[in-house]
Amino acid sequence: MSIIHNAKEDIVLDFTDISMSLDSATIGELMKFHSAMESQNLQLQIQGVNKLIRTVFRLNKLDTILHLID
Repeated sequence: MSIIHNAKEDIVLDFTDISMSLDSATIGELMKFHSAMESQNLQLQIQGVNKLIRTVFRLNKLDTILHLID
């Protein structure tokens, strides 16, 4: 979390090597990071999201909140 609070620019998380789905605790942490970045007028961007995780994000409408990049 200290990296998030000290960020001076957008942060990109690379999910390319993530092959499983995300549990609710992980999604909660992502949302916490997202909120912390937004409070600093920065973006938490997520790239390399596989089909399964993208579906989880879409079903929970997180794809409208989180910044997914291809």
